[in-house]
Amino acid sequence: VYKSGYGTINEKNLSVYAMANFDADGMRGNFGLRYISTDAESDYFKLQADGTYADELSTNKESYNDVLPSINIAFDVAPDVIIRTSASQVISRPNYADMFSASSLAGYNDGTAGNEVLNTGNVGLEPFKATQADLGVEWYFSPDGLFGASFFIKDISSFITSAQILDQSIGIIDPNSGKDEWTVSTKKNGTGGQIQGIELQLQDAFENGLGYAANYTFADSDADAENYPDQVSVFSDSSKHTVNLVGFYEMDDFSARVAYNWRSEYMIRELP
Repeated sequence: VYKSGYGTINEKNLSVYAMANFDADGMRGNFGLRYISTDAESDYFKLQADGTYADELSTNKESYNDVLPSINIAFDVAPDVIIRTSASQVISRPNYADMFSASSLAGYNDGTAGNEVLNTGNVGLEPFKATQADLGVEWYFSPDGLFGASFFIKDISSFITSAQILDQSIGIIDPNSGKDEWTVSTKKNGTGGQIQGIELQLQDAFENGLGYAANYTFADSDADAENYPDQVSVFSDSSKHTVNLVGFYEMDDFSARVAYNWRSEYMIRELP
């Protein structure tokens, strides 16, 4: 049990940034470029042909790099109205829990043939990566008041999903089936996802110290069905509707805040 659960992750990251600002009559913004390079490795005890674990540690190593551009522009169309637009490529790194190379067997020599599973992580997972853009308008209707509306879109070229890979040879023959045919249960990078929607926000504060902030997001998302073992083209963890409400009271020597958050149903996928 100790060897099947033991694993380490060592990740080295290099990032280089460059950004430039610009300003013209009624317009301002910035553009930038980010380079990232990552080397990841995971120590683990390797499974042997008899289903036991080696005494010495093995190491899996992987690496990736990306160049990520971005641009942000704001237009002052009236004294109290601003139009903002932006576009960028962004990443979110994989969870360490999905990267451990530690592995375990299920169904090995359990008296039943055909249920053999190897559970393992994937140190070679690449980040969640998206090309995204948005366009929004902001109306400042009072010194502390704001109403905003924006449209956004994310074209997702890489994300993390579960994988059930059938009929894999792993160098271990199950005594019950007499075969080296395993289902490998792991994580992989999926492709072909998209999220688009609108966001509305409203906030204001009053001279008596009371104030509020509210926002609503509608997000329509989908991903290619072949990314998922269940073959359902619903993007994991994405809700169509999200609401956040905040009421507050703030004075020089006292403040209080109450918040309410709600999101509609969403798909959760987990490895068995």
